[in-house]
Amino acid sequence: MIELRKIGFRVFFALFICMIILAATTFQVGAQANLVPDANTVPVKAVLDKFASLSSEGDNDALMEADILRGELKDLQFEAPVPVSSSDKIIMLKQNRAVGRMLLGPDKQDYYFFLAREEGNWKIESLRALALPLFVIKLKESLQTMEKRTHDQEATVQNIILITSTDADLLKWFETNKKELNYLRSLQPKFSHFDEENDGISKWRSNVPEADEIVERLFLNVAYQEDNGVFNVNIGGILDNSVGYLHAEPDAVPEISASEYIWIEPLGDGWYFYKTT
Repeated sequence: MIELRKIGFRVFFALFICMIILAATTFQVGAQANLVPDANTVPVKAVLDKFASLSSEGDNDALMEADILRGELKDLQFEAPVPVSSSDKIIMLKQNRAVGRMLLGPDKQDYYFFLAREEGNWKIESLRALALPLFVIKLKESLQTMEKRTHDQEATVQNIILITSTDADLLKWFETNKKELNYLRSLQPKFSHFDEENDGISKWRSNVPEADEIVERLFLNVAYQEDNGVFNVNIGGILDNSVGYLHAEPDAVPEISASEYIWIEPLGDGWYFYKTT
């Protein structure tokens, strides 16, 4: 959830925190048991490459007739966004499922293609991305045009920049800040209270003030230890559409699905990059 500070976004904040806490208790079951390591990704990549090729040509009719879509994508007859690059990563799931990432559209946003194999052929059945309302982007643009920004305005725009960054940039950000994130995890912060500021806006606080200072310095949303041992570093988002990092044991990592955690990418040393919807 974006730090709204004095701009007005925190109207979503309390609800978002409640959803995070609910997610912590709901998504811990299953624990990435649906991954299939070392599976053959070549047939899946071939389907994604075909999608990219037809979308780049702008021939939506040919895409619909190419027999690579099923389910909601086939039924919706959607207008395919133009790919910026080919799929850079594919994760194979159990039950003849897979998910692949591709950068699409003029805004260069990461999309996640969920595929299923039917009668030996892989087909794309759904498409997901981090969904943010237009006013978030407009706010970022508005703040960026200001010659001088207050401390809170600067923190807000930097947070939105992180939220809207590509996955590639967020993976680089993680490597740059990994040492500090590990230290933040060692503090084991947990939710303490909402601190009401002078303007009446409630601000999430942990039981470790030093952890809150690190979160603000890195322009993050929240960071907290869950009861199941998972450490959640949430960059932000709106309600249940969020992006961040998890540190967890393999059996505590949530499953990837088109309805909850749409992307979970191992980063090493127990860390994972995630997006939800």
